Amino acid sequence: MKSKGQMEMVGALLIAAVMIIVGLVFFQQSNAFIGTATNTEYSRNQTVTFPASGATVELLGQNIIGSGHIVNNSNGALVAASNYTIAQGLGTDGLTATILTGKLGFFSGQTVNVSYTYEPNGYISSSGGRSVALIIPIFFALLIAVIALVPALRNGILDLV
Repeated sequence: MKSKGQMEMVGALLIAAVMIIVGLVFFQQSNAFIGTATNTEYSRNQTVTFPASGATVELLGQNIIGSGHIVNNSNGALVAASNYTIAQGLGTDGLTATILTGKLGFFSGQTVNVSYTYEPNGYISSSGGRSVALIIPIFFALLIAVIALVPALRNGILDLV
């Protein structure tokens, strides 16, 4: 190196490179959970044993959206909604869960397929919260860009061109 200024520029660029790499790792990890927290999911043909009258079975998700439907595995017939309820309740782990409750007992012990749209565990129920969660990666990407540009601009990297 010819001068102290060049050494400082190399040091700043190395620090910026390390911060960008670490920032990209954090960016990737934080984005993995945003999709789950902001999108509903559909369970198609989840196979369960139909509960007895008054008994419950825990299904996927923390809350059902709309109403689901149940099909009997043995004959493919649609189970009438008067035989069950699917609602939000307390799961076995103490968190909210989607609960299937048998009503009349006609299908108890039989294998059925349950299909429904649900909010996955960790879903952000408020629309404002989902909007903010979707903006977080944008600001995180801007922060990484600023980290990349500030040391270069501060050391006069544009003067070399």
